[in-house]
Amino acid sequence: MPSEKSSHPENEQETKEAGKKDLDYDPKPLSLSQNIVFTLKVLAGVAALVLLLWHLDGLVAR
Repeated sequence: MPSEKSSHPENEQETKEAGKKDLDYDPKPLSLSQNIVFTLKVLAGVAALVLLLWHLDGLVAR
């Protein structure tokens, strides 16, 4: 039975390169304004869901 390494040497090299790219990736932390915008978007989404459910509940109650 042939071993995996001898049958696919190029895949092993690609895996090593992909792992190296992952280690080199250094995400920048989000700025305060980006955090505020993200928080407002989340709150707007939650508010929209609450209003939608409230509206649907009112329609069902009629």
